[in-house]
Amino acid sequence: MRRIVLAIAFALLAGTAAQAQRFDSGWRRIAVNDLADLDLWGGDVRVNNLIVAAENETNARAQPEKLATHVFSLSAVKRAPGSRNVFVQLVGMNADRIPTMTSIIAVNFGDSDINRLRTDTHRFIAFPKEVATTREYFVRILVQ
Repeated sequence: MRRIVLAIAFALLAGTAAQAQRFDSGWRRIAVNDLADLDLWGGDVRVNNLIVAAENETNARAQPEKLATHVFSLSAVKRAPGSRNVFVQLVGMNADRIPTMTSIIAVNFGDSDINRLRTDTHRFIAFPKEVATTREYFVRILVQ
């Protein structure tokens, strides 16, 4: 009996979590050169202008074997009333399907932020030689 009650409780919690999710783009495969042109809509939020680059390109090129700071940045706009939490996940993959980098950005919109542009940047550490081998990105956007 106890197991049945627990199973029902977990099922109800899972249903509640699914209802709270406004949009899930699923993982999208994007060529490296197409990342900046990616434009996704969902949950009344538009996400675009995704960029991955070395913070100091000159040093990263001069010392590809040394860890360097890279940036992942994007723009987001909320088009409807109500608060929204936007999570953008990014994973870079090389030709052998080995991850070269990973990053996540969270953008939060309040109730009154309708048609307001937000930009955000996440800094991460990686070897420039590994980031340079990235052939495609996998991008996922969640809006709650």
